[in-house]
Amino acid sequence: MDSLVLLATTDEYWIWQLPRTAPERVVLSDTYLTRNLVAAKAQTRPFRVLTVAADHATLWIGTGDGIRSEKVDGFPLTAPKEPPNPQREERIGDTPSTFSDEETRNFFRTVDEKLRAVLADDPRPLYLMGLAPALALLDEVGESSGSAVGRVTKGAPADLSPAEVLKELRPALDEGARRA
Repeated sequence: MDSLVLLATTDEYWIWQLPRTAPERVVLSDTYLTRNLVAAKAQTRPFRVLTVAADHATLWIGTGDGIRSEKVDGFPLTAPKEPPNPQREERIGDTPSTFSDEETRNFFRTVDEKLRAVLADDPRPLYLMGLAPALALLDEVGESSGSAVGRVTKGAPADLSPAEVLKELRPALDEGARRA
């Protein structure tokens, strides 16, 4: 689906990845005609999606036509696994709630910190996907979720395929396009 464009001179080179198909060809010229490339890239309205759960967070990058997992700044992130604490259960009589224990809160702080770095480096519209308690905790412990243009309140398993993410996200994307 993606096209790769290489522009090269003896002194420099540029690499563009476009989220659309293009015919395979080689063009030799003494100038770059990039206005069509810039227009094509702007038309695609690139966005990011953060799928978040208590034990993992995945950052996706996409356009209206496709989406892929992004491996940048530590994403995808997985929460450290803490062994069950039988002493806590004996002492208090329960186990900590998934979204109220300190390990989960620390994990969400890390997710927020990494997400802020990605958005500062390359700002794009952000959509969030996760269960309501996960999104609420992300709002509570961080700042990055405030810039989200859309939310999808649905569970986000770690093995969610790109097609499933895009399918669940479609209503929020359509709403974002209407507002833009």
